[in-house]
Amino acid sequence: NIGDVRIPSVIHCEGASFKVISVCDSAFSNCADLTSLSLPETVSNIGNSAFSSCERLCEIKLPTKIVSMGEGVFSSCLRMSNVVFPEGIAYVPAYTFSGCTKLRWIRLTDGISSIGKAAFANCTSLEDIYLPERLALLGEEAFSGCKALGSLTVPMLVTQIGKRTFA
Repeated sequence: NIGDVRIPSVIHCEGASFKVISVCDSAFSNCADLTSLSLPETVSNIGNSAFSSCERLCEIKLPTKIVSMGEGVFSSCLRMSNVVFPEGIAYVPAYTFSGCTKLRWIRLTDGISSIGKAAFANCTSLEDIYLPERLALLGEEAFSGCKALGSLTVPMLVTQIGKRTFA
C-alpha cells in the first residue's frame, strides 16, 4: 500500500547526495494505491505518463519551478478533482488530464499559450476552467467529452482551434 508519498529534494545513496530535479517517464504509472503526492521544489521536469492511471490519486502538489511536462502525465487519474498549474508552464501537453473523470475545475496560469491535443478529453465532471488571456492555440479534441462544462470564454488571442475541440 503506497498511499501518501513525499519525495525529498535530495536522495542520499552510498555516501553521495543527489538532487531530485526530474520525475522520469512512467515513474509512478499504474500505482493504483497512490492517493497523494508531494514533489519537492527542486523538480523542474515531469516526464511522459509519470502519474498516468494512478486511479486513487486525488491530490498532488506541483512545484512552482516546473517548466516542462510530458504528454499524458495525469491521464486516467480517476479521482483527481482539481489542479492548480504552476507559473512556469507555457503549455498543457497532449493528453495531460485525459480521462480524469472526477476533475471538476482547473486553474491555468496566465503564462500558458497553448493546450495540446485531447489535454482534457473525457474529463466528464469538468465544470470550470480558466483560459488565460495569452492563450493562442486549442488543440484537437482538447475538451471533447467534457459533458459538464457549461460556458467557456475563449480569449481573443486564440488563432487556432483544432478539430473536435469541444465535441
